[in-house]
Amino acid sequence: MNDTTERVEEDAKRQEENQKLLLISEDASPLLNALFYVYYEHQIMGPYEGKDIITLYITDKIKDECWVIGVRYNKDNDKWCKVILSSTDAANNDELKTKYPDLHAYLVPKLLSDSMKQYEPPVYCPKGALETLSIMRKL
Repeated sequence: MNDTTERVEEDAKRQEENQKLLLISEDASPLLNALFYVYYEHQIMGPYEGKDIITLYITDKIKDECWVIGVRYNKDNDKWCKVILSSTDAANNDELKTKYPDLHAYLVPKLLSDSMKQYEPPVYCPKGALETLSIMRKL
């Protein structure tokens, strides 16, 4: 009977540990679903959330079009999806809508917005900082 009790206790502990692992994986699921790798100019970057992809576009680090793949699907080559960033036609990103509807719902309205444009980084440093530079750095 002692042997049976030990097995029951071990089984209960195993089930409890499995339940904890399941809860942890469920908690991570929304985060993983929102992360994407970006392929642009022969380089894979990321993982990024949708807002980070918008930031890459606004800051001119990616232009015109790129490819994205969800973190969970990084081993499945069929899950890469072309994103046309410079398009004024939402239909150009229908593949994105099919493969990654949440990312499409976040990105496309922002990309179609008139206020969404790319910005070049500043060329000049602040005046106060220029005064503190050494002569060698000014040259």
